[in-house]
Amino acid sequence: MKLFEYGEKEIEYLKSRDFALAKYIEQTGFIARELFSDIFDCLTYTVISQQISTKAARKIYSKLLDCVKEITPSAIFALPQTVLKDMGINGRKINCIKAVAQKFLSGTFSQNALSLMRDEDFISALTSVKGIGKWTAEMALIFALGRKDVFSLTDFGLKKGLSLLSGHWDITRQDMLKYKKLYSPYGSVASFYLWHLAAAKG
Repeated sequence: MKLFEYGEKEIEYLKSRDFALAKYIEQTGFIARELFSDIFDCLTYTVISQQISTKAARKIYSKLLDCVKEITPSAIFALPQTVLKDMGINGRKINCIKAVAQKFLSGTFSQNALSLMRDEDFISALTSVKGIGKWTAEMALIFALGRKDVFSLTDFGLKKGLSLLSGHWDITRQDMLKYKKLYSPYGSVASFYLWHLAAAKG
């Protein structure tokens, strides 16, 4: 099991930037976040998780893992649509996951090449696939590649966390941009705490 790497340097920086976040970090302590084994595995889970609860996404992903034993492009591409639908994955998501699998199988995508890309280029490459938006690509940057400065402007959990942290009900895009800049270059680590806060408050 590989964990997202961060420590005192990142924590102390974030605490120095936002007093409210500093208090929450002190209350919460270190948050360990597990990384996926590779980019395709991460993308498969993230596409499944689009617009459904974390609990439901984990249940579906677990069924898929039980079926193929290892989430690889060849294993997923070979699965019939009916099998995937029976697991609870809708047609749009199936088409997306299979399109990503085909990109890896054809060599258009590779773990090594994608891993070496700058964040912007990585997002551009992945969003060329129908069904993958910027949010999905951003989650892969964090949970497959361990990139430290990702703060998704459209993430509902981050907006909820910031609302709870700041006491402001309506978090606008401008607010999100402000916090993205405030937490840089450790936006991913700040995201862990805001997601934790959002989940803790239901």
